[in-house]
Amino acid sequence: MCEGPTHAIGGVAFGLGAAAAYGAATGHPTTLPVAVVCGLLGAGAAMANDLDHHNSTATNSAGAASDAISRGVRWLSIAVFDLTATPADRARFRGAHRGLTHTGFVVPLLGAFFAGLCGRFGWPAILPTLWLVFYLAVRGLPPVQKPRVDAVQALGMAAVGTWLLPHDTSGVVIGAAVAAGVLSHTVLDGMTTAGVPFSAPFWKRRGQRWWRWWFLPRCLRFPADSETAARVVSTLSVVAAVALFPGVFPFALHVLAAIRTH
Repeated sequence: MCEGPTHAIGGVAFGLGAAAAYGAATGHPTTLPVAVVCGLLGAGAAMANDLDHHNSTATNSAGAASDAISRGVRWLSIAVFDLTATPADRARFRGAHRGLTHTGFVVPLLGAFFAGLCGRFGWPAILPTLWLVFYLAVRGLPPVQKPRVDAVQALGMAAVGTWLLPHDTSGVVIGAAVAAGVLSHTVLDGMTTAGVPFSAPFWKRRGQRWWRWWFLPRCLRFPADSETAARVVSTLSVVAAVALFPGVFPFALHVLAAIRTH
Protein backbone atom coordinates (compact mmCIF):
# COMPACT_ATOMS: atom_id res chain seq x y z
CA MET A 1 0.00 0.00 0.00
CA CYS A 2 2.83 2.43 0.87
CA GLU A 3 4.65 1.95 -2.42
CA GLY A 4 5.33 5.04 -4.50
CA PRO A 5 3.02 4.30 -7.45
CA THR A 6 0.00 3.77 -5.18
CA HIS A 7 0.54 7.08 -3.43
CA ALA A 8 1.23 8.85 -6.72
CA ILE A 9 -2.04 7.62 -8.25
CA GLY A 10 -3.93 8.68 -5.15
CA GLY A 11 -2.23 12.07 -5.35
CA VAL A 12 -3.41 12.52 -8.94
CA ALA A 13 -7.02 12.03 -7.85
CA PHE A 14 -6.67 14.47 -4.95
CA GLY A 15 -4.86 17.01 -7.14
CA LEU A 16 -7.64 16.90 -9.71
CA GLY A 17 -10.13 17.26 -6.87
CA ALA A 18 -8.31 20.39 -5.68
CA ALA A 19 -8.44 21.85 -9.19
CA ALA A 20 -12.17 21.13 -9.43
CA ALA A 21 -12.80 22.64 -5.99
CA TYR A 22 -10.83 25.75 -6.89
CA GLY A 23 -12.80 26.14 -10.11
CA ALA A 24 -16.09 25.76 -8.26
CA ALA A 25 -15.04 28.25 -5.57
CA THR A 26 -13.96 30.90 -8.08
CA GLY A 27 -16.81 30.31 -10.51
CA HIS A 28 -14.45 29.56 -13.39
CA PRO A 29 -14.52 26.02 -14.85
CA THR A 30 -11.21 24.19 -14.52
CA THR A 31 -9.30 24.20 -17.80
CA LEU A 32 -7.53 21.12 -19.12
CA PRO A 33 -3.98 22.51 -18.61
CA VAL A 34 -4.73 23.53 -15.01
CA ALA A 35 -6.26 20.11 -14.29
CA VAL A 36 -3.24 18.24 -15.72
CA VAL A 37 -0.76 20.37 -13.78
CA CYS A 38 -2.75 19.98 -10.56
CA GLY A 39 -2.95 16.21 -11.02
CA LEU A 40 0.81 15.96 -11.48
CA LEU A 41 1.42 18.27 -8.52
CA GLY A 42 -0.78 16.04 -6.40
CA ALA A 43 1.16 12.96 -7.53
CA GLY A 44 4.52 14.47 -6.63
CA ALA A 45 3.43 16.02 -3.35
CA ALA A 46 2.00 12.66 -2.27
CA MET A 47 5.55 11.29 -2.27
CA ALA A 48 6.91 13.97 0.07
CA ASN A 49 5.33 12.66 3.30
CA ASP A 50 7.71 9.72 3.40
CA LEU A 51 10.78 11.94 3.61
CA ASP A 52 10.58 10.97 7.27
CA HIS A 53 11.68 7.43 6.34
CA HIS A 54 15.32 6.62 5.62
CA ASN A 55 14.56 4.31 2.69
CA SER A 56 11.51 5.81 0.99
CA THR A 57 11.17 6.75 -2.68
CA ALA A 58 11.40 10.45 -1.83
CA THR A 59 14.48 9.97 0.36
CA ASN A 60 16.26 8.01 -2.38
CA SER A 61 15.11 10.30 -5.18
CA ALA A 62 18.19 12.54 -5.46
CA GLY A 63 21.06 10.80 -3.73
CA ALA A 64 22.90 12.74 -1.04
CA ALA A 65 20.71 15.84 -1.47
CA SER A 66 17.40 14.11 -0.75
CA ASP A 67 19.02 12.02 1.97
CA ALA A 68 20.13 15.22 3.71
CA ILE A 69 16.61 16.64 3.42
CA SER A 70 15.24 13.40 4.85
CA ARG A 71 17.61 13.63 7.82
CA GLY A 72 16.41 17.16 8.44
CA VAL A 73 12.76 16.13 8.21
CA ARG A 74 13.31 13.24 10.63
CA TRP A 75 15.14 15.50 13.05
CA LEU A 76 12.29 18.04 12.93
CA SER A 77 9.66 15.34 13.34
CA ILE A 78 11.42 13.88 16.39
CA ALA A 79 12.01 17.36 17.83
CA VAL A 80 8.33 18.28 17.58
CA PHE A 81 7.39 14.93 19.06
CA ASP A 82 9.78 15.39 21.97
CA LEU A 83 8.33 18.85 22.68
CA THR A 84 4.68 17.80 22.58
CA ALA A 85 4.50 14.09 23.47
CA THR A 86 2.89 12.87 26.65
CA PRO A 87 4.17 9.86 28.66
CA ALA A 88 1.45 7.77 27.03
CA ASP A 89 2.71 8.84 23.57
CA ARG A 90 6.30 7.96 24.40
CA ALA A 91 5.29 4.45 25.43
CA ARG A 92 3.90 3.79 21.93
CA PHE A 93 5.82 5.93 19.46
CA ARG A 94 9.23 7.55 18.90
CA GLY A 95 8.20 10.36 16.60
CA ALA A 96 10.00 9.56 13.32
CA HIS A 97 8.22 7.71 10.50
CA ARG A 98 4.50 8.45 10.22
CA GLY A 99 5.00 11.33 12.57
CA LEU A 100 4.88 15.05 11.78
CA THR A 101 4.65 14.63 8.00
CA HIS A 102 1.56 12.44 8.43
CA THR A 103 -0.43 14.96 10.45
CA GLY A 104 -3.16 17.28 9.26
CA PHE A 105 -1.05 20.20 10.51
CA VAL A 106 1.40 20.08 7.60
CA VAL A 107 -1.30 20.09 4.91
CA PRO A 108 -2.36 23.77 5.15
CA LEU A 109 1.19 24.74 6.12
CA LEU A 110 2.72 23.42 2.89
CA GLY A 111 -0.23 24.63 0.84
CA ALA A 112 0.12 28.15 2.21
CA PHE A 113 3.89 28.11 1.67
CA PHE A 114 3.69 27.22 -2.02
CA ALA A 115 0.66 29.44 -2.60
CA GLY A 116 2.50 32.39 -1.07
CA LEU A 117 5.75 31.60 -2.88
CA CYS A 118 4.15 31.30 -6.31
CA GLY A 119 1.76 34.18 -5.69
CA ARG A 120 4.55 36.51 -4.58
CA PHE A 121 7.17 35.75 -7.22
CA GLY A 122 5.06 34.45 -10.11
CA TRP A 123 6.62 32.43 -12.91
CA PRO A 124 10.20 32.51 -11.53
CA ALA A 125 8.82 30.54 -8.57
CA ILE A 126 6.21 28.48 -10.42
CA LEU A 127 8.73 26.85 -12.79
CA PRO A 128 11.08 25.48 -10.08
CA THR A 129 8.09 24.47 -7.97
CA LEU A 130 6.66 22.46 -10.85
CA TRP A 131 10.06 20.91 -11.55
CA LEU A 132 10.66 19.90 -7.93
CA VAL A 133 7.23 18.34 -7.42
CA PHE A 134 7.08 16.75 -10.88
CA TYR A 135 10.49 15.21 -10.21
CA LEU A 136 9.11 13.47 -7.12
CA ALA A 137 6.18 12.27 -9.23
CA VAL A 138 8.31 10.65 -11.93
CA ARG A 139 10.68 9.19 -9.32
CA GLY A 140 7.77 7.14 -8.03
CA LEU A 141 7.58 5.24 -11.30
CA PRO A 142 9.83 2.33 -12.33
CA PRO A 143 12.63 1.88 -13.23
CA VAL A 144 14.15 3.50 -10.18
CA GLN A 145 17.78 3.78 -11.35
CA LYS A 146 17.33 6.79 -13.63
CA PRO A 147 17.56 9.98 -11.54
CA ARG A 148 19.24 12.08 -14.25
CA VAL A 149 16.72 11.04 -16.89
CA ASP A 150 13.91 11.78 -14.45
CA ALA A 151 15.37 15.20 -13.68
CA VAL A 152 15.49 16.11 -17.38
CA GLN A 153 12.02 14.67 -17.94
CA ALA A 154 10.62 16.62 -14.98
CA LEU A 155 12.24 19.82 -16.27
CA GLY A 156 10.61 19.32 -19.66
CA MET A 157 7.25 18.65 -18.02
CA ALA A 158 7.63 21.74 -15.84
CA ALA A 159 8.52 23.92 -18.83
CA VAL A 160 5.50 22.67 -20.78
CA GLY A 161 3.27 23.04 -17.74
CA THR A 162 4.46 26.61 -17.16
CA TRP A 163 3.83 27.43 -20.81
CA LEU A 164 0.35 25.88 -20.83
CA LEU A 165 -0.87 27.50 -17.60
CA PRO A 166 -2.80 30.75 -18.08
CA HIS A 167 -0.68 33.78 -17.22
CA ASP A 168 -3.16 34.85 -14.57
CA THR A 169 -2.88 31.50 -12.75
CA SER A 170 -3.15 32.09 -9.02
CA GLY A 171 -0.57 30.68 -6.65
CA VAL A 172 -3.53 29.45 -4.61
CA VAL A 173 -4.39 26.69 -7.08
CA ILE A 174 -0.77 25.45 -7.05
CA GLY A 175 -0.67 25.51 -3.26
CA ALA A 176 -4.03 23.74 -3.09
CA ALA A 177 -2.82 20.96 -5.39
CA VAL A 178 0.35 20.44 -3.32
CA ALA A 179 -1.68 20.38 -0.11
CA ALA A 180 -4.14 17.91 -1.66
CA GLY A 181 -1.31 15.57 -2.63
CA VAL A 182 0.14 15.61 0.89
CA LEU A 183 -3.34 15.02 2.30
CA SER A 184 -3.89 12.07 -0.04
CA HIS A 185 -0.83 10.28 1.33
CA THR A 186 -1.99 10.76 4.91
CA VAL A 187 -5.52 9.61 4.12
CA LEU A 188 -4.33 6.47 2.32
CA ASP A 189 -1.95 5.60 5.15
CA GLY A 190 -4.84 6.18 7.52
CA MET A 191 -6.68 3.34 5.83
CA THR A 192 -4.05 0.84 6.93
CA THR A 193 -3.84 -0.97 10.25
CA ALA A 194 -0.98 1.34 11.33
CA GLY A 195 -3.06 4.53 11.16
CA VAL A 196 -1.72 8.10 11.29
CA PRO A 197 -1.46 10.77 14.04
CA PHE A 198 -3.70 13.11 12.04
CA SER A 199 -4.58 15.55 14.84
CA ALA A 200 -1.11 15.75 16.43
CA PRO A 201 0.34 17.70 18.10
CA PHE A 202 -2.63 19.89 19.11
CA TRP A 203 -5.58 17.66 19.92
CA LYS A 204 -5.20 15.63 23.09
CA ARG A 205 -7.32 12.53 23.72
CA ARG A 206 -7.07 10.02 26.56
CA GLY A 207 -3.72 11.37 27.63
CA GLN A 208 -2.23 11.23 24.11
CA ARG A 209 -1.51 13.90 21.52
CA TRP A 210 -0.05 11.47 18.99
CA TRP A 211 -2.91 9.00 19.09
CA ARG A 212 -3.74 7.24 15.85
CA TRP A 213 -6.56 8.02 13.43
CA TRP A 214 -8.07 5.50 11.03
CA PHE A 215 -10.22 6.47 8.06
CA LEU A 216 -11.83 3.06 7.70
CA PRO A 217 -13.74 0.81 10.11
CA ARG A 218 -11.57 -1.82 11.78
CA CYS A 219 -12.95 -4.60 9.57
CA LEU A 220 -11.86 -2.78 6.38
CA ARG A 221 -8.35 -1.74 7.39
CA PHE A 222 -5.49 -3.53 5.70
CA PRO A 223 -1.76 -4.06 6.27
CA ALA A 224 0.48 -1.41 4.74
CA ASP A 225 2.27 -4.01 2.59
CA SER A 226 -0.90 -5.65 1.21
CA GLU A 227 -0.56 -5.95 -2.58
CA THR A 228 -4.25 -6.74 -3.01
CA ALA A 229 -5.26 -3.62 -1.09
CA ALA A 230 -2.79 -1.56 -3.15
CA ARG A 231 -4.45 -2.74 -6.36
CA VAL A 232 -7.92 -1.96 -5.03
CA VAL A 233 -6.92 1.50 -3.81
CA SER A 234 -5.06 2.25 -7.05
CA THR A 235 -8.08 1.19 -9.12
CA LEU A 236 -10.44 3.35 -7.09
CA SER A 237 -8.02 6.27 -7.37
CA VAL A 238 -7.89 5.90 -11.16
CA VAL A 239 -11.68 5.85 -11.33
CA ALA A 240 -11.87 8.96 -9.15
CA ALA A 241 -9.22 10.73 -11.23
CA VAL A 242 -11.06 9.99 -14.47
CA ALA A 243 -14.34 11.20 -12.97
CA LEU A 244 -12.70 14.45 -11.78
CA PHE A 245 -11.09 15.20 -15.15
CA PRO A 246 -12.68 18.30 -16.72
CA GLY A 247 -15.84 17.47 -18.62
CA VAL A 248 -15.97 13.77 -17.76
CA PHE A 249 -18.53 13.93 -14.94
CA PRO A 250 -20.98 16.23 -16.79
CA PHE A 251 -20.63 14.04 -19.87
CA ALA A 252 -21.37 10.92 -17.82
CA LEU A 253 -24.47 12.59 -16.37
CA HIS A 254 -25.59 13.54 -19.88
CA VAL A 255 -25.15 9.97 -21.11
CA LEU A 256 -27.10 8.59 -18.14
CA ALA A 257 -29.89 11.08 -18.75
CA ALA A 258 -29.99 10.11 -22.43
CA ILE A 259 -30.18 6.42 -21.51
CA ARG A 260 -33.07 7.03 -19.12
CA THR A 261 -35.07 8.92 -21.71
CA HIS A 262 -34.91 6.05 -24.17
